[in-house]
Amino acid sequence: MATALVLIGIGLLLMLLEVFVIPGVGIAGVVGIIATIIGIVLAFNVDTVMGWWVLSATSVLSGILLWFSLRANTWDRFALHSEIDGKSSINMSAPELGAIGKTITRLNPIGKARFDSGVFEVTAQNQLIDDHTSVRVVSLSDQKIIVEQNSNEQST
Repeated sequence: MATALVLIGIGLLLMLLEVFVIPGVGIAGVVGIIATIIGIVLAFNVDTVMGWWVLSATSVLSGILLWFSLRANTWDRFALHSEIDGKSSINMSAPELGAIGKTITRLNPIGKARFDSGVFEVTAQNQLIDDHTSVRVVSLSDQKIIVEQNSNEQST
């Protein structure tokens, strides 16, 4: 009977470690569940009435531990309280259709290009374009700027 109670105690302790210390679903939680189940089965092997008492006590103890772990103050310690104060570049005006710019990175097929209005993520149309190459805007959609190599200028 002592072995069953030790296994249940170890199982509950491992499950607590899994919840509060070890991130993710890992070995400790799985081993804790298995140890608890084996402890309950061993208690039933000793005596059926004792098995029911151990099962009931383990269920109540597990419920109490679950209640404590789900309280708001418990998880508040683990929560990130800083705020993101960065701003997106929504106000930047996208280059106009036909605008000429120069690639900063290789367009493979997506990369960055500099235009008069700033640096933008662009997509090459039907080709890969090396960096420091002159490009021209051929299409604009909601979130995409499609470019092609500017045939009037050679790459540097």
